[in-house]
Amino acid sequence: MLEIQKTYLDRPMKVLHIVGGDLTGGAARGALWLHKALRSLGVDSKILTNSKITFGDENIITILIDKKEKIKDILRRQIDILPLQIYKNKKNLIFSTGIVGFDFTKTDIYKDSDIIHLHWICGFFILRKRR
Repeated sequence: MLEIQKTYLDRPMKVLHIVGGDLTGGAARGALWLHKALRSLGVDSKILTNSKITFGDENIITILIDKKEKIKDILRRQIDILPLQIYKNKKNLIFSTGIVGFDFTKTDIYKDSDIIHLHWICGFFILRKRR
């Protein structure tokens, strides 16, 4: 059996997977499989998502905790694509401007993690200049 090495704090490594959109898509399913495999090896793996689906896994944290957050998520997605409406050469592809989104860096789960793994994040988080 593969043994996971403890971190310098003599505790399991804490990995946070950031996944935008439903957990049924390609990249999201890959993140879910990786999350489950890491947990089976003793890693403290968690997923932060804006998916409505959590599969009953207490280690999958959704930001859509109430009606207000669900409405905010819909508005973020709509505002994010507004600049594309004036772009004449646009293609019918999934694209995010990164102008609006959810700032996961303010969450406790982010601050408590050793590793942040970004999976499919299009339209989910804000691209801001980090200081």
